[in-house]
Amino acid sequence: MYDPDLKSVCDVTDEGSGTLEIQNLATDERYQRRGYASKLLNHIFNHYRNRYGRIILGTGDAPGILSFYARFGFAIIGREPDYFTKLFDYPIYEDGVMLRDRVLLEKVLHPMAFRIETERLVITEFDEGMAESVHENSLDDDIRRFVPDEVFETVEDARRTILSLMACYNDNDEPFVYPILLRSGENIGYVQAIPIRNGWEIGYHVVKKHTGNGYATEAVTAFLPIIMKRLGIDRISGLCAVENTASCRVLEKCGFRLEYKGSGNYQGSAREVCRYLYRNL
Repeated sequence: MYDPDLKSVCDVTDEGSGTLEIQNLATDERYQRRGYASKLLNHIFNHYRNRYGRIILGTGDAPGILSFYARFGFAIIGREPDYFTKLFDYPIYEDGVMLRDRVLLEKVLHPMAFRIETERLVITEFDEGMAESVHENSLDDDIRRFVPDEVFETVEDARRTILSLMACYNDNDEPFVYPILLRSGENIGYVQAIPIRNGWEIGYHVVKKHTGNGYATEAVTAFLPIIMKRLGIDRISGLCAVENTASCRVLEKCGFRLEYKGSGNYQGSAREVCRYLYRNL
């Protein structure tokens, strides 16, 4: 922050999954207690409010520091005992208080949409603007072959389904279906958790032109712990047609174990199926 010369600095890093971390906040000692740090923090909150869900930071356990951050809505979420006494071989003081523990604080900026980031992918919520890509993806030969009820013959059909899924997000209702995007923003498929009798079942699809790159395995691996925690479950099943060997391999790579192979109900008709189970140990 300049006024007109440099008064305060703040180092903020992107930690992924909608989280920012304040690494450092400092004001030139000549200008301390004049509100510059407060103005800089408020600027950061306003600047990132619609792009990130929360800000975290670690600080010393001095009452003055904790009181300062509490004024901005930060709450204590954890503590690292003896952090400063172990890290430094000399005492560190703040406002006359020797620092011992590192206190972890969090401020919620904005309730973020569901979002998971991996090295190559983003799993997030649908929006209406995805209707055309959802329509095009649904015409994939494998969709017609294995999940024909998910084929949308028109963009308008896809749009109506997207609106229905978006309403589920708002109502925290099932099913929970999310698009899989490349880092470029291209929509390449979906991953989902749907309720079945006595539990939940995972589903996923990557369009044919992007298969063979490990995207389905990467998406399912990232999705599993997040959605299971959200649903409060420790197990989730997966169902594949026996002939869909690629889908079976994805589940096996992600830690699912084969529970049954034989005749079963698949998409409303009798078919040879493989049923898998994943347990969160």
